[in-house]
Amino acid sequence: MAYNSEQAATSAYVFMIQSLLSPLKVVHIMPVKEIDGEKLFAVVKKTLVELDGIGFKVIGVVSDNNSINRKAMSNFSVPPKLSFVYPHPSDSSNPLFFVIDSVHLFKCICNNWINQKNAGQCFYFPDFEDHNKFPLLEANFSKFASGLTLKALCPTNLEKQNTKLVLKIFYNYVIQGLQLLGEQHKLISYETTSICISLISTWWKIVNVKTPLKGQHLLDPYQQPITLSPDNQTCEFLHKILSCIFFPGKIQTDALESRFGKYKTLSGSQYLISIRQLYEVEAKLRIQNFLPLTLVSNTYGQLNLKEIHLEHSCNENPLESSVLHNLNITLSEKDFHDAQPYLTVLTYLAGVCARAALKKLKCDFCSKSLVLKKSFELNSNYDLIRNLDRGSLLCPSPAVVTAVLYNYKIVQKLLSNDYENMFLKQNNQR
Repeated sequence: MAYNSEQAATSAYVFMIQSLLSPLKVVHIMPVKEIDGEKLFAVVKKTLVELDGIGFKVIGVVSDNNSINRKAMSNFSVPPKLSFVYPHPSDSSNPLFFVIDSVHLFKCICNNWINQKNAGQCFYFPDFEDHNKFPLLEANFSKFASGLTLKALCPTNLEKQNTKLVLKIFYNYVIQGLQLLGEQHKLISYETTSICISLISTWWKIVNVKTPLKGQHLLDPYQQPITLSPDNQTCEFLHKILSCIFFPGKIQTDALESRFGKYKTLSGSQYLISIRQLYEVEAKLRIQNFLPLTLVSNTYGQLNLKEIHLEHSCNENPLESSVLHNLNITLSEKDFHDAQPYLTVLTYLAGVCARAALKKLKCDFCSKSLVLKKSFELNSNYDLIRNLDRGSLLCPSPAVVTAVLYNYKIVQKLLSNDYENMFLKQNNQR
């Protein structure tokens, strides 16, 4: 039943905390049929006061931009007024911040761009319906904008909630693809589009940092901790685009989304679950925190079930493993000529292959054979590496690029209509 009605509840408000010291996550579940801002305000205020009473110092409330949530938070001031900071209900001398989830804002930017409904408030280039004109979406697995798919550009209403699809649009490879191919293919407003994507991508890098070593690992100054040094690029960028308070990615609703994902998984992988299922799953999750599921092994000791991955083969009618079927694949000059437009991307992939090889070889002579010095004059095939380089990308030698090119064309042949069925029947496709 709903908490404020005799009718059955149709949804639930889940209140979670992200504590620096406590492992406690869910603090209150409220089943509702209908609710307005005033009733939600009363529940939020009571929850904050009770949390303060048991020792939790709540500094802020994080939610999406829903109108009911905004109205509930506005009641913390008298008269009601929407703001980003209010007096704390337990102690008016302490602040209570109201934060709009940055993940929600990130998805709204993309969805408003795709919908293009509000004149003067949305992006209008490119037109997503003209996706067939863009070389970024060619039916080729080595395209310039790696990861950019029709699913990302034309999502369903449910897929619009997926942050991973948004990241495929606001991505460095899309920026470089627009800059390298925009003028060649006469793309409308490609320069301003790439600048806009770059601006939002940089903002997301800054707000989505949750660990102090992320920027160091990725060699990205925008993903390093914010400091007060005058030469800090992050502060310089934020001063240009922000005029109010800023919160990093630690204050997000990621924990809520993760919890909802567990609710769905433990309820039979259903998107819509009942209130009873929600309470049952929450009870299971709390038990798991105290009683982790493990197996005892004489060799490896205690094995956490989360770390065990089972693999199985589902090949139908595979060929005998001892028989290697001869596919008779031949390459012609035309095949290599057709690959010329993708040499920039293939050169970048060759650099990735060279780095993977050098990690295992640990050989100076091999390094000289696989990698070129950046001081050399390199041709235009290395443009993508130069544009994306932050200091650690490798420039592969022509021999490595040739090997990747041969592999690329052979895999293309294997996936063609002439060889695909035969290739998929192989027992060991590697």
